[in-house]
Amino acid sequence: MNTTKHLFIVRSLSGGGKSTLAKQIAEREQCYHLEADMYFVHDGVYKFNAKELGHAHKWCYDMVEKYLVLDGKVVVSNTFTTLRELLSYFRLAAKNEPCLVSVLEPSTLWKYDVTECFKRNTHNVPIHVLEAQLARWVEIPEGLYDSSDLLEKYERIARETSAAASTLR
Repeated sequence: MNTTKHLFIVRSLSGGGKSTLAKQIAEREQCYHLEADMYFVHDGVYKFNAKELGHAHKWCYDMVEKYLVLDGKVVVSNTFTTLRELLSYFRLAAKNEPCLVSVLEPSTLWKYDVTECFKRNTHNVPIHVLEAQLARWVEIPEGLYDSSDLLEKYERIARETSAAASTLR
């Protein structure tokens, strides 16, 4: 019996195709798919409330942790534009070792095209928000990673980046 857990992290700008990819992975892997936007769906209707965004991300994180522990596999899809956002999930995976982490992006041609993402996103995310998402986008190579190695590498990068920024102040 395979006891290695697997966290699939799907990231892109809003409208970039992450939910579609995440649903495909969840169906193939027969596991849960979660995203912060699900917090805003009540009786099948999506009603975004910016004041609740922090709660939505906390809910998503808690649900990912629950299903990672219970089922061993889960797909989470959010924008994940910053290293800080990614690190919380890298830490979660490392806490649940042995755990593999797949970092994935949709293969859509428009995933970094703000204008096209604006046309395609289903939640009416304004173009200035998409531009901000792209401006803070951190490059993380797609791939399959050991959670401890991944966490160690990106915590080191975060420390180095923070140290470099503090010397500029």
